[in-house]
Amino acid sequence: MAFLSEAEVESVLLDILGSLGYTPTSDLQIGPDGHAPEREAYSDVLLQKRLESAVEALNPHIPAEARHDAIRALIATEFPNLTGDPCAISETCCLSCLSRD
Repeated sequence: MAFLSEAEVESVLLDILGSLGYTPTSDLQIGPDGHAPEREAYSDVLLQKRLESAVEALNPHIPAEARHDAIRALIATEFPNLTGDPCAISETCCLSCLSRD
């Protein structure tokens, strides 16, 4: 069985994301001590302002309050252990959005 190091996995994923049009950036740029910080601590895995911008760009026809509710539902700590049921987040977010219709 072949072993992949964390660096090898990261390299492959960055290549895949690059081929999809994403531009990787480093902690030197967006880290808490970076040139243009986008997180308060290294433990912050979610870039809140990027998420909000993306949700707004993808859903301009949805009222701002509904977009904020969807983001709150997504980042809520209802699922502290994601290994138990990885589909739960998707189901919760979809059900939350569907209940608004």
